[in-house]
Amino acid sequence: MSTNVGPSRWWYVAGVILWLGACFTPAVTLSRGMQEKVSGLQRAVFPGQHQFDFAPGKYTAFYESRSAIGGALYATGASLSGLSCGLTRDDGSAVKLKSPTAASSYSLGGYAGASIFQFEVATKGAYRMDCAYDGDKGQRIVISAGSGLMSSLVAPIIVAGLISLLGLGTIIVVRVKRKRALRALLGQGNELHAHAMVKS
Repeated sequence: MSTNVGPSRWWYVAGVILWLGACFTPAVTLSRGMQEKVSGLQRAVFPGQHQFDFAPGKYTAFYESRSAIGGALYATGASLSGLSCGLTRDDGSAVKLKSPTAASSYSLGGYAGASIFQFEVATKGAYRMDCAYDGDKGQRIVISAGSGLMSSLVAPIIVAGLISLLGLGTIIVVRVKRKRALRALLGQGNELHAHAMVKS
C-alpha cells in the first residue's frame, strides 16, 4: 500500500517565508527608496525668488513643514496660508500651476511635506520660482519640487503583492494536495480492511 501523503510539509514553510518576505522586505525597501527620493528633491527657502533646474515632465511642489537646507533646520507648522507662487521659464514665459489632482505627503527623517501645486515642464532648463505672502510678511518656509515621488512606490507594491499571493497560493495548493493524498490513503486502507474481512 502506498504511504504517499502528498507534498512535504516543508512547502508550508516555503509559503510562509514568501508571505512574510512580501510583507516586511518591501517595507524596508520602500522606506529607503522614499528617503532617497525625498532627500534628492530640489528645495529652497521662501518668500523670495529661486532657480530650479527641471527636465521635461510633470512635477509636484511640496510645502515642507519640517526641512533642512544648508545646515539650517526648519519647523514651520503643518498648515500654510497666504502664500502665492509663480513659475517662469528662463525666457520669462509663465508655467501654469495647478492644484494637486490628489493630495500627497511624506514624513521621513528630517523632512515632512505636503503637496501644494503641480505643473508640467515641456523643455529642459532653468526655471524661476517666485513666492510671496499676500499682505503681511509671513514666516520663512521651505518648498521642494520633484517628479515621480509617489509613482516610484507603485512597482515595489505590485511586486510585494505578487510575492504575497505566491506564498498564500503555495500554502493553499499544498494543503489541498495533502488532503487529497490523505483521503486516497484512507481509501486504500479501507479497501484492504474489507478485503481481509472477506478472506476471513
